[in-house]
Amino acid sequence: MEPSGHACGVVSVIECRGLAKAYGCVPAVKDVTVTFAGDAVIMGPSGSGKSSLLRLIAGLEIPDTGTVAIGGTVMSTPERVVPAGDRGIAVAFQSPALWPHMTVEEHLRFAAGPCPEGKEARIRDLLERSGLSSLAGRRPGEISGGEARRVALCRALVAARPVLLLDEPVQNLPGEMRDAMIGLVRDYARRDESQLIWVTHDAAEARCVGAPVWRMEDGRLAAPPENPGGGQYTDPDGDGGGDR
Repeated sequence: MEPSGHACGVVSVIECRGLAKAYGCVPAVKDVTVTFAGDAVIMGPSGSGKSSLLRLIAGLEIPDTGTVAIGGTVMSTPERVVPAGDRGIAVAFQSPALWPHMTVEEHLRFAAGPCPEGKEARIRDLLERSGLSSLAGRRPGEISGGEARRVALCRALVAARPVLLLDEPVQNLPGEMRDAMIGLVRDYARRDESQLIWVTHDAAEARCVGAPVWRMEDGRLAAPPENPGGGQYTDPDGDGGGDR
């Protein structure tokens, strides 16, 4: 079944100019200037700053210097940050961050908002394709970590936001389920015309996403090569650990 047709419209352009962020004396993002005019993968080792960059784009961190603009509107400066809920974005980060009092289905209903067109069909499709239909009535304490991660990803997809910011969203999922969830995200992003920014440390995952790959090292972002899938970073530890 196809997702409902409440498409987001024209893909937003995300622009970062001179963006920097430090935590105490430890710099996480260093003078990043970049324009994302379409989908992108940000790949690098743990601690390289990729999660911090995503949080800055999302409005969950205040930049020390620089600006973030989405669709031509400045969203973040050191003096003013537009709240994440007012940016037209959906996020799924490394921690699922589910609400303990809500069931799986209630998470999707709440995130979908007040009665968008095709809401019921969209929720059913997401639950079915993510393998969560049989768990729809359970709360976070009654599902596994991998199931919780799938709920968080479906919650990000359900409202068809113009921008999807995903930080290691399929980390630790079994291979077959990982590939299925990547396919689900790509399908919904394409049909909703959502811009996808995907953070990962894993080269195989980056290839599955199929977007240009930007490399992040030591807080700095490098543009993708002409062949976006080739020669990219693979975490030598393979641990998928947390990123600053």
